[in-house]
Amino acid sequence: MKISGLFARAASILVLLVAFACGSTPESRKLDATPGNQELDEYYLGEGYKIQPPYGWEVGKVSGIVYFRSPDVEDLTFQANINILEEHAPGITLKSYVDISKQQLPLVLNEYEVINEYASSVNGRSAHFLMSTFRQVEYDLQNLQMFVSNDDSMFVITATALRSTWESYDDLFDAALGSFVID
Repeated sequence: MKISGLFARAASILVLLVAFACGSTPESRKLDATPGNQELDEYYLGEGYKIQPPYGWEVGKVSGIVYFRSPDVEDLTFQANINILEEHAPGITLKSYVDISKQQLPLVLNEYEVINEYASSVNGRSAHFLMSTFRQVEYDLQNLQMFVSNDDSMFVITATALRSTWESYDDLFDAALGSFVID
């Protein structure tokens, strides 16, 4: 699969997930809390990875993408969320995937702007972070995307909230993304 086709699927899923954050979805459940941990729930075990979502957030799956959604509704219908996309991306480097993402995201998200970008590591793996703002439907949004490669796969973990409430979720998003482990 060419990288442009690969990314087109990822971008369309991101738009779909933003839409799901604006309403109810089937196939969701609340995770049980880990005793003594006030910020993060127990690990969610995905296929080949695990992550600790924020405490009390519901988990669901749509189009093969796992999402976690805040129980708090903001601005009447929007819910802050985290989603995990895994793409089969043989031969594509982390840098290449991030570069094409930065080219393609402005084409699918209105008023898209990268406001911060940095390389780091998460649990022993190289990661790249993009923080951006954009407008979707009537919502002014901010997100943090974490890109992590694993053999022939690319994981993109995206945390999204309204721009006006980002600061109230910032530490929680950092903790959840920092808990991501590839098995």
